[in-house]
Amino acid sequence: MRGTAFLIRFFRVVPPVPVLMNGAFAASAVAAAVALSVHAADARGALAPVFLLQTLAASSGFAVPARRGHYDLLLTSGVSRLRIGVAHFVGSILPGLFCWMVIVALEAVSGGRFPQVTLASGTIAALVIVSALSWAVTVPLPRLTGGIVWLLVFVAPVNHDRFPATASMLALPWTLVGTDLFALGVIPVVSVAAVVAAAVTGALVWICRTDVSLQVAR
Repeated sequence: MRGTAFLIRFFRVVPPVPVLMNGAFAASAVAAAVALSVHAADARGALAPVFLLQTLAASSGFAVPARRGHYDLLLTSGVSRLRIGVAHFVGSILPGLFCWMVIVALEAVSGGRFPQVTLASGTIAALVIVSALSWAVTVPLPRLTGGIVWLLVFVAPVNHDRFPATASMLALPWTLVGTDLFALGVIPVVSVAAVVAAAVTGALVWICRTDVSLQVAR
């Protein structure tokens, strides 16, 4: 418990997500409130900026700040690298998850019923994919790398409709928003879950085993 309290305090002081990004999430929540008060069925549109911001926020990167000495106190504290990695992951995706939960509540209030879009199985899966893969891919790379690569895939001049179901879910997860995930079939869902789990596991293993050498400022 003492280690957990230390991790919480540390990442409050040295947050993986910049303060300006948190402000962008807050602005998205306000915009969603306005949009849903005008048109209660516009939950997909309200979620769009949240998913965009989450791809960037979750792409927080671990290696670069660690090698610059930002995590020296953390890495020499005696807390296990695995717990550090999990705490970094949670801290990276938490602002986006909180913003999503706010929009869930807004959809429920504005529509006066169960939030069918924001709590659809496809929406939850899309949020998990965006959050987990963006973080995992960027752990050994500079901040924003995973999010930028994802955006390049999105705008690439290719016919996304020709992607196999599994590749489409991984490359364009926001297309799942508001859908029934299992309508796509069990095999694509299980395949995507395996890829996401493997990516997060690989990132945690990297944090646990990689020697983080301090970079000398030039």
